[in-house]
Amino acid sequence: PSGHSDVTLEGHWITQPHHTIDLTLSSPNLQTILTLAPKSSAINTSDIKSWTQHIAPLQIHVSTTLDKILSNDKSIDVTTIFGKGDKSLSLNGSLKTDKDFNTLTLDIPRTTLSAKKISNLLPIKDKWECNIVGGNLTAEAALQIPLTDSAPPLKTTAKITMANVEGIWKKYAFKKMNSNLSFDSLIPLHLDGEQKVNFDIGEKLIGNGHVAFMQDNKNSVQIKTLDANIANGQISASSFTLPMGQNSKKESNTTLTLKNFDIATLIPLLDIDGLSGQGTINGTIPLRLNSTGIELTDAHIESTDGGVFSFAP
Repeated sequence: PSGHSDVTLEGHWITQPHHTIDLTLSSPNLQTILTLAPKSSAINTSDIKSWTQHIAPLQIHVSTTLDKILSNDKSIDVTTIFGKGDKSLSLNGSLKTDKDFNTLTLDIPRTTLSAKKISNLLPIKDKWECNIVGGNLTAEAALQIPLTDSAPPLKTTAKITMANVEGIWKKYAFKKMNSNLSFDSLIPLHLDGEQKVNFDIGEKLIGNGHVAFMQDNKNSVQIKTLDANIANGQISASSFTLPMGQNSKKESNTTLTLKNFDIATLIPLLDIDGLSGQGTINGTIPLRLNSTGIELTDAHIESTDGGVFSFAP
């Protein structure tokens, strides 16, 4: 296209047996592709700049027949390839336009992918210190792309099912993470209403739990409920907001409630050298979350049957 020297378009017309037309659009930079959209599409490339650089280069391959073009069926088979080599990801779908050629719709049917492969393609490890090692993601998506300035703005939706996803977040292992996630926008990323995730904790199973959350806006996530069975006891958290992006400097407060926690099982999770103990505890721990970390305020913990802590740094 004019003014975009790094975007290439290659085409083939195969006359036998059905007059097949193949086109491949290639770009080393996904953001370049986005700049081709009309101004009315309202794509803010700064929202996804840090993500698009990880899934480049991009190839879009479309294939159709002359008979299909001349018929009322305007859908075209499409394969989109993100990344390259071991980190490449391929998705099949279909393209179609409305009768006035104002909008191009890309439908990606239900597809199952390796969670580890997606994690390797996206900057999940660098951004969130999370290394995904197993499990699957099943996804379906739809993108309505404006072709003219009078067309409606870009609309993207998706549904993702997590099945037995496992990995390590910072120093903490998790397994059997299962959820059905719904997004009402992919650019920028935004969740559609309340979502729920179930999970197991620990390389050697030490607990399990569930969390329900929703996205207030693109810069904060509200944790509605957080419950877990861990260290032979129960833990729950009051509703709180998890600041993200531009809101990361704001504070949020929650209170953890502990019931029948086994100290000997809990201590390895704290990852404090020289700390040991035994016994069972109950209590409440008010927490303040901010950009510098987590602060404890006025915690109250008591032993139900006696016990001991020892600390030898």
